[in-house]
Amino acid sequence: MEDKHKSSRWSMPWTQLEFKYQARRLHKQALDLRKSYEQTKDKVAIEKAVQLAREADSTVPNHPDYMINLARSLEGKYLEMGQEVDLEEAIQKLRDAAVANPKKLECFQQLGRVLFFAYESLGRFSYIDEGLAATRRVVELCDDHLVLPAALFLLRTGSISRCKKVKSISHLEEAIEAMRRAMSIDKKNPVWPATLLKDLEWHYRETRLMSDLEEMIQLSRQLVCMGGNENEKAKGLFSLGNCLHDRYESMGEPQDLDEANRAIQEATQLAKAYIGTRPAGSPEQVTLLSKLASSLLEWSKRTKATADIAETIRVTRHAVELTPVTHPKRIARLMQLGRCLLNWSPDVGTVAELEEDVAMIRTVVDLAPDDCYNEGKPLFILPNCLYRFYVMTGTMEYLDEAIQILRRAVSTIPKGNPSIFLHLDRLAPMLCFRYTQTRALSDLKESVKIAKRVVDMTPLDHPQRADRLQVLASLMDPLASREKEAAGLQNAIKISREALSSTPEGHSERPYHNIQLSRKLMHSYRTNGNEEHLEEAIQRTREAIDLVLEDNSALSKSLTDLSSMLHDRYVLKDDIRDLDEAVSAARRAAVAQPNEGFGRSMSSSNLARLLLERYFQTKSQEDFAEANAILGSILDRSETSNLADAEVLYAGRLLANNEMGNENWPRAFEILNKLINLIPRWVPRALELSDKQFSLGNIFGIASDAATAAIRAKKNPFVALELLERSRGVLGTSLEEMRRFDSSAFQQAHPDLAERFQRLQGQLEEHDDLEKQFANLELQSPDDDSRGDSSNPDQRYKAGNELSKLIDEIRQLPGMEGLFGAPGQAEIQNAASQGPIVVINVSQSGCDAILVEQGQIRTLPLDRLSWKDIRIRAREESMGNPNSLEWLWDTTMDPILTALGFTEPVVGNEWPHVWWIPTGHLTKFPIHAAGYHGVRGKSVLDRVMSSYSSSVKAIINGRRRRLEVTAPGKALLIAIRNAGLPFAIKEVQMLDELCRTMQLEPSDPEHHKQEMLKHLQECTVFHFAGHGYTHASDPSKSHLRLEGGHDDSLRVSDLLNINLHKQSPFLAYLSACGTGQIKTDQLMDESIHLISGCQLAGFRHVIGTLWEVNDTICVDMARGIYEGMRDGNMSDESVCLGLHNASRSLRDRWVFEESGVIRKASVRQKREARPVESPIEDESTTEGIGKLRRKMIRAAMARDRRMSDGTLPDMTDVGHHIWGKRGQGSSRMPRTVMGESDDEDEDEVAPLWVPYVHYGV
Repeated sequence: MEDKHKSSRWSMPWTQLEFKYQARRLHKQALDLRKSYEQTKDKVAIEKAVQLAREADSTVPNHPDYMINLARSLEGKYLEMGQEVDLEEAIQKLRDAAVANPKKLECFQQLGRVLFFAYESLGRFSYIDEGLAATRRVVELCDDHLVLPAALFLLRTGSISRCKKVKSISHLEEAIEAMRRAMSIDKKNPVWPATLLKDLEWHYRETRLMSDLEEMIQLSRQLVCMGGNENEKAKGLFSLGNCLHDRYESMGEPQDLDEANRAIQEATQLAKAYIGTRPAGSPEQVTLLSKLASSLLEWSKRTKATADIAETIRVTRHAVELTPVTHPKRIARLMQLGRCLLNWSPDVGTVAELEEDVAMIRTVVDLAPDDCYNEGKPLFILPNCLYRFYVMTGTMEYLDEAIQILRRAVSTIPKGNPSIFLHLDRLAPMLCFRYTQTRALSDLKESVKIAKRVVDMTPLDHPQRADRLQVLASLMDPLASREKEAAGLQNAIKISREALSSTPEGHSERPYHNIQLSRKLMHSYRTNGNEEHLEEAIQRTREAIDLVLEDNSALSKSLTDLSSMLHDRYVLKDDIRDLDEAVSAARRAAVAQPNEGFGRSMSSSNLARLLLERYFQTKSQEDFAEANAILGSILDRSETSNLADAEVLYAGRLLANNEMGNENWPRAFEILNKLINLIPRWVPRALELSDKQFSLGNIFGIASDAATAAIRAKKNPFVALELLERSRGVLGTSLEEMRRFDSSAFQQAHPDLAERFQRLQGQLEEHDDLEKQFANLELQSPDDDSRGDSSNPDQRYKAGNELSKLIDEIRQLPGMEGLFGAPGQAEIQNAASQGPIVVINVSQSGCDAILVEQGQIRTLPLDRLSWKDIRIRAREESMGNPNSLEWLWDTTMDPILTALGFTEPVVGNEWPHVWWIPTGHLTKFPIHAAGYHGVRGKSVLDRVMSSYSSSVKAIINGRRRRLEVTAPGKALLIAIRNAGLPFAIKEVQMLDELCRTMQLEPSDPEHHKQEMLKHLQECTVFHFAGHGYTHASDPSKSHLRLEGGHDDSLRVSDLLNINLHKQSPFLAYLSACGTGQIKTDQLMDESIHLISGCQLAGFRHVIGTLWEVNDTICVDMARGIYEGMRDGNMSDESVCLGLHNASRSLRDRWVFEESGVIRKASVRQKREARPVESPIEDESTTEGIGKLRRKMIRAAMARDRRMSDGTLPDMTDVGHHIWGKRGQGSSRMPRTVMGESDDEDEDEVAPLWVPYVHYGV
């Protein structure tokens, strides 16, 4: 009985021992397999290790060693397989181990290590805090001096990770204290002082504490003394040299600089000597070269010496060249080369060498895996490198590529991964920067869209929320300015204030937020005139400048802002002290600006502008000379450096104005010619129409100034004309040239080039809906199809760049040299074979006419015409009243016609034909109607018939389209029935009958845009009778109002998007108000209006109006023109002659009252009047339209007011209502959109026949 009991007593303990033995055996096997995997990376080994470790853990639960081994095996499996579930199981197993074994510190240490690793891998911020808690427990309870340094190092790792994430200085200081403690325990291990040195360097960058720097110097000396091989000693010397150089910059002690140089020289020699002892080309030697390059990079960043930078690049390039393409370190070393090239400048090497290095770095995109998007990885670093290369070289492809790589990075990041912020935070500002260079609104809108999305994704307590709010506000500011939205600007200010208020006093980012808010307040003052905002902006900018420690680009920009604000206050208050302070701030800005890359001349240009402003007040020749020297230096540097086009244009305009003011015409011509050469780059082909308009608005007047300078410099008249042809009508010329290129003929000789041309042309002609495109940017998962749409702007830029290069390539072919260039002198003179072409150039420095005749080109000074008078009359909208018509005759048209030999009135119907090309604000004036219409022969109408054109090129291009009016053609006759214009309907009814006699088949489809565009493809004549609308700021949005209202209107942009050149329809007659009107002064020379829209679409002739027209008179004008076309068999001449004769008939009605009362002589002429029997049948006129004219106007107005019953007069009553643009009776209903035109003083108004004009061949 006793033996049985004894046996039963020992049977259970024996089973437990067996289990323990089995678990220990499984644990050892798993441990061996895991170590084998770490050596061989054998996938099977790590999977088997996990299996065995799991069995050991389940055999003896809660055993700390088994649980730790299982966790580490799972960690290895995650590294091999990439399955998050393995890493999460490892973490949970270590958590369980720590709970089950609270005194086993290794469980907490392993938990902390894996949590820090998981944060780096998965980006889950909560892992950092949990890992720090576990690691701090180990540090607090550990009394083993052999284990404690490693635990302190682990604590330092977690603290540094958290500091990088939240930018918390306290966590950096915790890391520093941990390393100090580790060093005090283990004084012989060089890892601790080396790590402490690295952390102190970071702390010093943030705080600039000299105590940090002194400790760093001491640690560096300690590392040098700790010995080791040459390479280890070299590391300590590099650190010592860098620290001594930093102390020299702070204290200015020459001995520090001397010792620093000696240390670096010795370190370089030791490192190179040690590298030389390693086998040539071996992995060890290449690794040492790469480390030497890193040390040299840190030194070159400090010295910025050309020799140091060049040596750094050379060593790094050598390391890359020795690294095989398939080597795992290849990517890292390419990125290292990229960092070195960030310091490149033209003094370091040639651009060709840089291009080779960049080509090498670009290969990293193909080498890097798609998930290589974290900080420090290629898809993070490479965009920065490319952006820097763009800044240094001005090569736009670098910037485009940087944006494309950022898009790729965003598209590959899994949903919810916080790494997406690293890329979005850079993508939005980079798009905005590209907008500042290209003026492409799509980039700016996309950047705001991204920034808003990023802010929405950022928690309210996130440490970077203030920065992201400020970025959003800074992007909204230019968008509001571009789109002229006051509410948008105020919202930007509100967001900027929120960012500032959430940043504590004393925070290092507070000056940045102050500066950003100040810029928006300054813009608010300039937009709304809010003086409080100006004063606040000045105060905040001053406070921010006081906190900036170093001379750098940020300080330079802030000082430039301050100088601009002070200048604004000087203009407001006329206090010369503000101007003096502005000049001083601008000087400091110019000194603080680093001498490299784009933007480096803006501070200098700003200083020159302010010096000139002060010169105008004080007449200080020193200020004037200094300003000219600065501006000249910028232009000189533009020949050899890659300055931004905006910098050169701004400086060039200022300098050219100075030279013209001093009448130094050759120098002014030289400068302006250089600026005109920049226009193709300033307005690249890839831009949308609205963006091109915006860009061209910034260079208004350059063309006319350049032509004036050429004439005054005694250049050949063709030179002046060629400048105008190259720099006016850029939008229309670009579109016309692309459409008239005979690709079919070219294709036979060069099929490959022709195919590329057609493909790229097609890509540029695709006009995407921007709002639809931006709506697709939702920043969702990588498989979201919407992301693909966001690349369209990049593809458009690429297509535009490729097309420009292709055109340059085609120009190299025999016979293609003049492709898309300005016409030559012979071609221009030949264009005058059907009549003279007169370009009237208007500049602040003088006005001239350029007379183009078949046998010569000559100039005629117009000394009595002044830019100032033109501006005054245009501003007062008195362009067409009788006083202005007489003024135009005396100052401009009489001298020109006399010079051309047209000195007498024409008898009969054989009229000379003159094409007029006015420039600047003169484009608003009816120069065809100039004259004394009460005196026979003293008006343009009595001597020549007139056509208009935007350029000589437009005339030449129009004539290249063959005239093929085949019968029967189609006449698209449109009268808008709901427009409230009864005579518009009568007009079309009249034309319906008249067109049938001209073998034109009338058609009247539905009055909606799509139907209209469809029928325009088939018509010979397009006649529109209805309301016209001229957009105040964007000419491409001017439109013909259809029956669907504003949203269904036919815009200029719609006309530019259709191509009727193959059909070449004969006539577009726009019987509406202001179809040839532009209200945007900066775009006068582009001639973008409804008339030109029809011309560019492909119409051979267009008749339109310069301003409002009267509903009643439109019928008479249309009848006269179409009858003239019918009688002239629809020849080219018949259109202009029909308009000319119709205008003369209506002019003659206007000269006389219905009763035939003879007017007295005008005040100017003082001649006796003589009667005529019929003003319509007899071409003679009285010689007076003086004082009695105003009495007649008032009488006509009185008659209008008496028509209170609202009845319409019949056609014979037109003479009663021939004056003015408006009246109380509906007979004078204007054909403009009601409420969208300005009132005018009716004492001096334009005769209603005046605004009709002809554009055509």
